[in-house]
Amino acid sequence: MRRERFWGHVNGGVIVSEHAEVDAQDEGLRFLLVDDDTVFLSSLKLIVESLGHEAECARNAEQAASLVERNTYDVVLVDYLMPGKNGTWFMKNVTAPRMSKFLLMTAHEDMTIINDMFRLGVCGYLIKPFSRDDLARHIEFHVNRKQQERNVRAAKTE
Repeated sequence: MRRERFWGHVNGGVIVSEHAEVDAQDEGLRFLLVDDDTVFLSSLKLIVESLGHEAECARNAEQAASLVERNTYDVVLVDYLMPGKNGTWFMKNVTAPRMSKFLLMTAHEDMTIINDMFRLGVCGYLIKPFSRDDLARHIEFHVNRKQQERNVRAAKTE
């Protein structure tokens, strides 16, 4: 098994993880990555792209909300704690297509925060620091869901 190094800890540390392959079906997903930590955000973008997906970055909740209003994303990974507006503000103020999936990224293991974010529309969460494999498993799940949704839509039009 191949081992790789990725910058990904909240404080810029190195996470060493097993390499995980993701079958992206016909095409990769389009991601929006939202985090105020630029080192973490850059590393996360590289990991998402290395898994065969497209990634765009926002450094705060307001910028991310603006991007979601103008673009369509399959998956939005949003940090909870950011200066100024936080992940809760983002989820309350964003209008996105129903097909977009929102995942919380947080170093807080407080179930009140996590449950509040689920009530606002996130469909999963990752506790920081997380490995490339953890992220790959979440992506694989959503790739499979996206393919299932396409199949259902295709069956309805037949």
